[in-house]
Amino acid sequence: RCVSAKQVQTHPIVMAAMLRFRPGLVVALLAVIGLLGACGILGSKKPPPPCPKIVILKDAGKVTKFRPGAGRDLSDLLYEARLHEIATKCKYNRKKREVQVDMHLTIVARRGPADETRHAKMQYFIAIMDPERNILAKEVFDADLVFPVNVDKGSITESLDQVIPFSAYYPDASKYVILGGFQIGSGELDLNRKKRRLNLPGRLPEGDMAPGASHPDGQYPR
Repeated sequence: RCVSAKQVQTHPIVMAAMLRFRPGLVVALLAVIGLLGACGILGSKKPPPPCPKIVILKDAGKVTKFRPGAGRDLSDLLYEARLHEIATKCKYNRKKREVQVDMHLTIVARRGPADETRHAKMQYFIAIMDPERNILAKEVFDADLVFPVNVDKGSITESLDQVIPFSAYYPDASKYVILGGFQIGSGELDLNRKKRRLNLPGRLPEGDMAPGASHPDGQYPR
């Protein structure tokens, strides 16, 4: 029987041009703030401030890693991973015209028959696109999902905290876009495109995306 494991990872983030990345979130504090808001203790009944749109790029939303060599059969598979969800929560600083975006990014993975390390090491990226479709910044992060003994499927949640300055031409950050995907090579990218074109299923079920977690066509929104 397949057993799943879950791990949570928070790590420092390097500052990027025009976009200030800060270290990971204090999850417990966010939970308390959310609870107070839900209970009405904070006295605000206004809708939550709009966050940037989230796009998980379909061509970069999965990674299939094989052991070195020409083999591409199931017996050569090290792991298969999927960027499952990016959940966001926003807090505005109107005086500085910036928005703090708290992100929780979840990756699910399945261990393959060729794996001997019980580690699925991968890279993913987060990029910010402004309303004019300019990429303001992009950061690449390392993730290491560990499979305990007798566990072949698991997930990891990355916590990221970023501050995005928004233009004076826009009243909020709703026209900005946060792009997410795996940092993969041309061969893996071609494999993902081939699977989509032929509608080939992977070993990982798609599951349900949270509302707003991904743009419907997985492309840049217009």
